[in-house]
Amino acid sequence: MQSPDIPSGLRQRLDQACNLVRYSLAEARRAVSDLRSDELERRELAAALPEIAERMASSAALEAHVQVLGTPRRMSPMTEKNLLRIFQEAMANAVKHADAAR
Repeated sequence: MQSPDIPSGLRQRLDQACNLVRYSLAEARRAVSDLRSDELERRELAAALPEIAERMASSAALEAHVQVLGTPRRMSPMTEKNLLRIFQEAMANAVKHADAAR
């Protein structure tokens, strides 16, 4: 902010605010980037779900079993990512709230 009409104290605060906004935007972009699923970059959804269930269940001392019926088919990357996130949330809720052993 280089306007001569702005007092230096206000200019300094505006510069700080701009820097904070830039930092926040960078952090938001990083967070969104982190939402990309490494699980789906290594294998298809049908193979990822049982492994995710096993990993989440073992960390909570539970037994988990996922059965995929039929012939797995690829879907759009966005659809697969959304289904993966829904599955992870359902597993997390079951572990956290169901008081289940299996």
